[in-house]
Amino acid sequence: MIQLERSQKNNRICVTAEGRISTKELRTQKLRQNGAHDSHIVSSYTENSDKEVICEAIVNDCIRIILNERHDLHKSFFVMAENEYGVTKCVCSTLKPTLLPYPELYDSSECAIFVARLLEYEPLDDPRKPPSTVPSPSQVL
Repeated sequence: MIQLERSQKNNRICVTAEGRISTKELRTQKLRQNGAHDSHIVSSYTENSDKEVICEAIVNDCIRIILNERHDLHKSFFVMAENEYGVTKCVCSTLKPTLLPYPELYDSSECAIFVARLLEYEPLDDPRKPPSTVPSPSQVL
């Protein structure tokens, strides 16, 4: 991802290899700047619980052990990632089934219409690498 500087606000503008401005990156930057002051944000988005801290330590230990035993593995595992607020979370927790306050999305045909009309697909800058940020389901919607 190419980063350009805005002259007025000194904000980064991230552009993909195809020349598209990454709106996910812009949204993430805005959330990180304003997130600490927003009273509507659930605390689990901006900080880790004691269980999550322990889980992160265990996962990092397991990855270290696996990589030490298997020298043929050169890539790290995509198990931990930053959320939209810059907090490292276990990726599996972002993939769990979540009941969101949008009952119309529980019907497959209505969900397909929603996705087709309202969500915009943004390819990764490098499809061989994981994304730098994994937003929570409520931020995607």
